[in-house]
Amino acid sequence: TNTNVQRTYTICPNKLYEIGYLDFSNNLRRNQEGGPPLPLRPNMKLQCGDDGNRDNLCWITDGHLQIDGTGIRGLDDDYLDNVEIVGFVFMRAIQHSLWITKPGSITFRDCEWVDFTHSRGPIMLDFFDIFSSNELVVTFEDCRFHDNQYFGFGAQTALVVANSDQTRMVFRRTVFDKNNMQWNNTSPESRTHVIESLGPVEIEDSCFVNNQVSSAGVAVYGNALSTSLVH
Repeated sequence: TNTNVQRTYTICPNKLYEIGYLDFSNNLRRNQEGGPPLPLRPNMKLQCGDDGNRDNLCWITDGHLQIDGTGIRGLDDDYLDNVEIVGFVFMRAIQHSLWITKPGSITFRDCEWVDFTHSRGPIMLDFFDIFSSNELVVTFEDCRFHDNQYFGFGAQTALVVANSDQTRMVFRRTVFDKNNMQWNNTSPESRTHVIESLGPVEIEDSCFVNNQVSSAGVAVYGNALSTSLVH
């Protein structure tokens, strides 16, 4: 595949796609149902149905990892530029729905994350390179996070986590509702949030409704938080 060329992949609608579980070598376990994680490659658009609409019902469920932006399964792209994921519903991964360890620009549009109740956390943005000036920019537009909960000790303390100041997150017209980040939080030292970041965060025209957290809904450490029309 020539990743220098923009490519669009259309996923068949009205279907539940089960992701398989990984062994200790990050290969799919034998004798089980489920496909591999969706690999992120540069200059790709992945959409549900011909128009990339969430109502087309492409449901991605189960697995350790649903969207792979790392090198753990052999993808050797240095950058993940110009990536779009459009119109999917993600559910019930054990570790992460999305894990990224590379720089680039990735946009999720009209996507949904629901029923992450036994996972380490839906979104882990994990790019850091002390020798590089590159950054990872992840944008969520017209997305929804709802009915997720904190699993307990060992889980990340927010639904969306950015682990370094080289990661920038943008939320536009995104809704967080009925997420319980207090469930099974037995440690008074565990401060739970909806969004947690060491990098800059921009939030525009977005809503936070009926979420349970032990501290602030959004926590940004040592960097800038920009908000407008946040409810």
